[in-house]
Amino acid sequence: ELLSSIGVCGIIIESFSDKHLKPSTRNSLTATGLPVVFIERTGDCYGFNRVLVDNFLGTYSATAYLLQHGHTHLLYITKMKKSEVERSRTNGFKKALEETANNEICYHIGYCQDFSPESAFNVTMEAFSQDPLITGIVAWNDTYAAGALLYAYSQKKNVPEDITIIGHDDVLAPNIVPPLSSVHMPIEEIASSAVQIVSNYY
Repeated sequence: ELLSSIGVCGIIIESFSDKHLKPSTRNSLTATGLPVVFIERTGDCYGFNRVLVDNFLGTYSATAYLLQHGHTHLLYITKMKKSEVERSRTNGFKKALEETANNEICYHIGYCQDFSPESAFNVTMEAFSQDPLITGIVAWNDTYAAGALLYAYSQKKNVPEDITIIGHDDVLAPNIVPPLSSVHMPIEEIASSAVQIVSNYY
């Protein structure tokens, strides 16, 4: 209501954690008469403009890469809270495993209590206590990948020689040592697309 009262030409909403858009919120946004664009986390936002990324494909591709390079003991590190994005990324990991012809695959899914590298460190430590043969790790984001990297170094395991770690979003991965592979999130393209959608109304 405030934005519409000061003459903005559109509203871009970047991410929210609710599974459903509340009817009152939907009605308020519609009543402004302004173009509205939701980015990425857009649960139940049907009827509004949305810019989405294929989170399923991201972890699917990362997991398929590890499988193609001979990794048979894998760990996926993700968030405890499961929203639209988390479900898609986890399903991508599982789908790649389902499609492999290798019957000797062993995998673990570790759930972090918060967003910290420490949480991912602990999840990785627990997974290795159950399966010390893990050589491939896919992380829900780069922060979790950093936590897995810290665990690897605490155990004097070399990356990528002993363990291959792939992050997601490509925010931290290029700037830590050693630089990690990461599924790139095209932030500039997403933002540009959202602005273009708004401008198309005028």
